Amino acid sequence: MERPPPNETEPPPRESWYHQPLVWIGIVLFVASVAGSVWLIAVSSQAEDEHVPAGDKVFGVPTRSPQPASAPP
Repeated sequence: MERPPPNETEPPPRESWYHQPLVWIGIVLFVASVAGSVWLIAVSSQAEDEHVPAGDKVFGVPTRSPQPASAPP
């Protein structure tokens, strides 16, 4: 069976992707997450990065490289 040609007064079928509300919700969530990431990067780049005082070890991991041994004479 062939489909009859659409009438000018007949609305288009709701099968297109842009007629699906779930697609629009996904697009809005994606754009919001990208915008939030850009905003977070912009705000954090303006903050000062303060030095955090730590001892010689943090969680058992040395914070400094060991001093190289002096070469034998």
